[in-house]
Amino acid sequence: MGGNVFYRNQEKTTTTTTWNDRGVKDNVSGSFVYLLKLSLLTHFSVIRKDLQQEVDQLEQGKLTNGAFRKQKRKCIDNDKIQEDVLVVYPKTVDDLKELRDLAQDKGYEIMFHDSNYGANSCFKGKKYVLVNTDEFETRNRKTAAKKSPDTYATPQVELTDVEKYIKRNSETVQESFKNWEGSQNRKRVLASRPETLTQLQNLIRYARDQGLRIRCAGTKHSWAPLFADENQICIYLTSLNSDYPGGKKIRFSPGSKTEVDVMTGVNNGDLKAFQLENKVNLPCNVILTAVQPVSVVATGCHGVGWDCLSPGDYVTKMRIVDSFGELRTYTTDNMEQMKAIQANFGLFGVIFDMTIKMEKQHIAESQNLYRTVEQVFYDPNYLKQIVENNWSVEIFWFPFNSFPIISYDPKEEDVYMRIVNKTNKPGKLQPKSFYEDGARWDWLTQNSLVAGNHVLTEFIGITPFAQSSAFKLLKNQIYPEGTIYQELPHAVHFREYIDWAPVHDLEFVFDCKGDYEKTQRIIQIVIDKSREHFSRSHYPFNIALEMRWMAYSECYLCPAIIGNPALGGSGHVFYVEVLSVDGTNGWDEFCIELGIEWMKLGGMPHLAKEWDFIPGAYEHIRQVR
Repeated sequence: MGGNVFYRNQEKTTTTTTWNDRGVKDNVSGSFVYLLKLSLLTHFSVIRKDLQQEVDQLEQGKLTNGAFRKQKRKCIDNDKIQEDVLVVYPKTVDDLKELRDLAQDKGYEIMFHDSNYGANSCFKGKKYVLVNTDEFETRNRKTAAKKSPDTYATPQVELTDVEKYIKRNSETVQESFKNWEGSQNRKRVLASRPETLTQLQNLIRYARDQGLRIRCAGTKHSWAPLFADENQICIYLTSLNSDYPGGKKIRFSPGSKTEVDVMTGVNNGDLKAFQLENKVNLPCNVILTAVQPVSVVATGCHGVGWDCLSPGDYVTKMRIVDSFGELRTYTTDNMEQMKAIQANFGLFGVIFDMTIKMEKQHIAESQNLYRTVEQVFYDPNYLKQIVENNWSVEIFWFPFNSFPIISYDPKEEDVYMRIVNKTNKPGKLQPKSFYEDGARWDWLTQNSLVAGNHVLTEFIGITPFAQSSAFKLLKNQIYPEGTIYQELPHAVHFREYIDWAPVHDLEFVFDCKGDYEKTQRIIQIVIDKSREHFSRSHYPFNIALEMRWMAYSECYLCPAIIGNPALGGSGHVFYVEVLSVDGTNGWDEFCIELGIEWMKLGGMPHLAKEWDFIPGAYEHIRQVR
């Protein structure tokens, strides 16, 4: 999906939109348009691209309320003016549906864009219609606008009404919003914390009647603009009561010993405890215990494991409160529909709970191993052997761990590898004290990262020393070489308190295809960029590079779908991400440098991470999908 390429501090001429310091739209439609783009990725991924431009054909079509217009547009790559660009201004959801059918019938690509700019180099040899959402309306938006001429449905106007409508008992307040890392900020949102299903349903019906939009927030660990827009409703669901007997929020599904019902608001720490107590395990999950498994699934996140799909692929049922306030149930009886539900980004409504397929508990043989960058990344055969002969492989490179002073050769640095295999003949399992000691080290190191964040961003010259010191502690004390045996949930969630220290995070997924020379090229880009920036005493990449391998996904909006054999994938993918401390100078530019190169190699961004400001990213996603 082309267009909407946002640069930090970029100024654009517009009367309805402002831009914050990350180049993200500060208006009522930012997250809505972002989610609208995601929802249409699947619909338009198969539209023909090889027809000549015949805009008159599309102009003959009609929309109920929207309008087609020929306009000039400036190309963001070179500022050249494009003459007679076909722009459509839909006003309703029905307009969008009609536009989708009309464009598909006429062989047009649909692209969203900013009101002043076109997409980058997208007009040559292709048939495009650009969609401008400035005039898009939700139900009763005009009515709500009468109450406030500046922004429709402001919190001052609606707060009391909301509380009355949902029959109080749940807290509804006007407050500011900031996600975990700080990339998404809102001055005012209507924050509601419903406690019952009825309250949630009433809130959704009220929002529909008033033309308000709703987004949910768990622990707010997404970086992308997935959250509530300014002056809209933000729902927190940790206080939502279940309808399970006894008020439980996690249970075995009635009649099953492997399918588990999980309420929204439950976090991974709760789910981990349930797995350990009942001797079952989810095949894969993210490391963090603070985040909510429903959110992990909804945003298309991944775990690790050579034969593992994404967490969402193991969901067999989901109950969602739709935009009419009705509780709907979706199951694998309709598998094609379920593939959209499993990673839905909130597009179907508010998730009430989900049922997820688990396995009987496995014992894991977990090994910590250290090799050099040259041994791991510059020997494709060695990397292939490590990855394909083990169940789970995670590789971590902490740049500058050799404490370079004058020159820098990353080949000499250490790489930390965490290798996990399931075993039927385990040794002695780790006692409770082992995890208590580990949690204390995790607490110490994460607090140190929080305390050192300001120092690393203000006095960047100490970055090599800080990285070297931290890595020595990790290698010699926290994760020394060796093998241990533990229950699989402990192996999956092997680190605590990660959420205490906000970080920047850019992550891409690639179809593996057994091509480990390509993997080396992907890593080489990071190595070259790091060395180049080091030569200028610049450290935009200052925590770690992480790599993980897994099978693929069948969920439509999970990036791992690029490895799906049914769609021409190889059956395996690998994720690679880079992390830096929050507020790192030059981070956005570093992301753009990496993102552009990784897209050339066929990579797909993780849709919940930082990527939406990378030039050409939306268009690239559609091409890869």
